[in-house]
Amino acid sequence: MTVSLPLVLILGFFAWGAIKFLGVRPTDPAPARRGLASLPVDQKTVVALLVGGVVLTALLAAVAVTAISVAVATVVLRSLLRERR
Repeated sequence: MTVSLPLVLILGFFAWGAIKFLGVRPTDPAPARRGLASLPVDQKTVVALLVGGVVLTALLAAVAVTAISVAVATVVLRSLLRERR
Protein backbone atom coordinates (compact mmCIF):
# COMPACT_ATOMS: atom_id res chain seq x y z
CA MET A 1 0.00 0.00 0.00
CA THR A 2 1.38 3.37 -0.92
CA VAL A 3 0.44 6.60 0.79
CA SER A 4 0.60 9.75 -1.25
CA LEU A 5 1.76 13.09 0.10
CA PRO A 6 -1.66 14.80 -0.31
CA LEU A 7 -3.26 12.11 1.85
CA VAL A 8 -0.64 12.63 4.54
CA LEU A 9 -1.23 16.38 4.43
CA ILE A 10 -5.02 15.98 4.68
CA LEU A 11 -4.76 13.57 7.62
CA GLY A 12 -2.25 15.85 9.30
CA PHE A 13 -4.62 18.80 8.84
CA PHE A 14 -7.47 16.84 10.45
CA ALA A 15 -5.26 15.83 13.36
CA TRP A 16 -4.12 19.45 13.84
CA GLY A 17 -7.74 20.65 13.74
CA ALA A 18 -8.82 18.04 16.29
CA ILE A 19 -6.06 19.09 18.65
CA LYS A 20 -6.51 22.83 18.10
CA PHE A 21 -10.28 23.24 18.05
CA LEU A 22 -11.75 20.18 19.71
CA GLY A 23 -9.26 19.90 22.53
CA VAL A 24 -8.41 16.32 21.61
CA ARG A 25 -5.12 15.33 23.12
CA PRO A 26 -3.15 12.13 22.77
CA THR A 27 -3.43 9.96 25.84
CA ASP A 28 -0.57 9.75 28.26
CA PRO A 29 1.53 6.65 27.88
CA ALA A 30 0.73 3.86 30.29
CA PRO A 31 2.91 3.81 33.36
CA ALA A 32 5.81 1.41 33.18
CA ARG A 33 5.00 -1.96 34.66
CA ARG A 34 7.23 -3.54 37.17
CA GLY A 35 8.99 -6.67 36.02
CA LEU A 36 7.91 -10.02 37.34
CA ALA A 37 9.67 -11.33 40.36
CA SER A 38 12.53 -13.53 39.29
CA LEU A 39 12.09 -17.17 40.12
CA PRO A 40 15.03 -19.23 41.22
CA VAL A 41 15.86 -21.79 38.55
CA ASP A 42 17.88 -24.72 39.70
CA GLN A 43 19.18 -27.76 37.86
CA LYS A 44 16.17 -29.92 38.75
CA THR A 45 13.79 -27.42 37.16
CA VAL A 46 15.79 -27.33 33.93
CA VAL A 47 15.93 -31.13 33.78
CA ALA A 48 12.18 -31.40 34.44
CA LEU A 49 11.43 -28.92 31.64
CA LEU A 50 13.72 -30.72 29.20
CA VAL A 51 12.25 -34.13 30.01
CA GLY A 52 8.73 -32.74 29.70
CA GLY A 53 9.58 -31.22 26.33
CA VAL A 54 11.06 -34.48 25.07
CA VAL A 55 8.02 -36.45 26.22
CA LEU A 56 5.59 -34.01 24.62
CA THR A 57 7.59 -34.03 21.39
CA ALA A 58 7.58 -37.83 21.34
CA LEU A 59 3.82 -37.88 21.88
CA LEU A 60 3.32 -35.41 19.04
CA ALA A 61 5.51 -37.53 16.77
CA ALA A 62 3.51 -40.64 17.71
CA VAL A 63 0.25 -38.89 16.83
CA ALA A 64 1.71 -37.75 13.49
CA VAL A 65 2.92 -41.26 12.63
CA THR A 66 -0.47 -42.71 13.55
CA ALA A 67 -2.26 -40.16 11.38
CA ILE A 68 -0.01 -40.93 8.42
CA SER A 69 -0.54 -44.68 8.93
CA VAL A 70 -4.31 -44.24 8.98
CA ALA A 71 -4.15 -42.12 5.81
CA VAL A 72 -2.06 -44.74 4.00
CA ALA A 73 -4.35 -47.56 5.15
CA THR A 74 -7.36 -45.58 3.92
CA VAL A 75 -5.83 -45.10 0.49
CA VAL A 76 -4.89 -48.79 0.23
CA LEU A 77 -8.34 -49.99 1.33
CA ARG A 78 -10.02 -47.55 -1.03
CA SER A 79 -8.00 -48.82 -3.97
CA LEU A 80 -8.72 -52.44 -3.05
CA LEU A 81 -12.45 -51.77 -2.82
CA ARG A 82 -12.37 -49.88 -6.11
CA GLU A 83 -10.74 -52.88 -7.84
CA ARG A 84 -13.50 -55.19 -6.59
CA ARG A 85 -16.20 -53.09 -8.22
